[in-house]
Amino acid sequence: MLLVCISDVPGAEMNKTQTKSVKEGESVTLDSGVMKNPKDLMTWYFNDTLIAKINGDPSRICTDDQCENADVRFRNRLKLNHQTGSLTIMNPRTTDSGLYHLEIITNSSSIRRRHIINIVSQKGFSVPITDHVVYFFAIAGICVGVLLVVAGEWHRKCTYKMKCPASLIK
Repeated sequence: MLLVCISDVPGAEMNKTQTKSVKEGESVTLDSGVMKNPKDLMTWYFNDTLIAKINGDPSRICTDDQCENADVRFRNRLKLNHQTGSLTIMNPRTTDSGLYHLEIITNSSSIRRRHIINIVSQKGFSVPITDHVVYFFAIAGICVGVLLVVAGEWHRKCTYKMKCPASLIK
């Protein structure tokens, strides 16, 4: 089980938190929250390390190890949408947990988006159930059921007909 907690901080919606659960290996998309203007510069960071960048020139889009001075931890697992600026992390791992932030620089302003992601691996404890185990518990359940019926019937006869041995009545 993978748990992805996304905290998006776009201005007035600063306290809004979205929680999303995904299974291990499923892609997670971090939305930019804007429609990209061709002249905008969008830069994605993971824990303050550059991981993706897009500007007005589609041929200059870079992700992970393609970017100069970028971290290679996501090698071939990042996909950047050049129209929206959204970032998709494919096959996320627990080591991908942390703070992701997007910086958008337009000709008139600067916008920041934060995504806090917590990825939890599903490596739970499991017991293999074989036919022998099922058979054992089925027989044990039947025996307990029969004993309860016999004890209940004996108790009913004993208390209502007063035919209990003297040693049991006290």
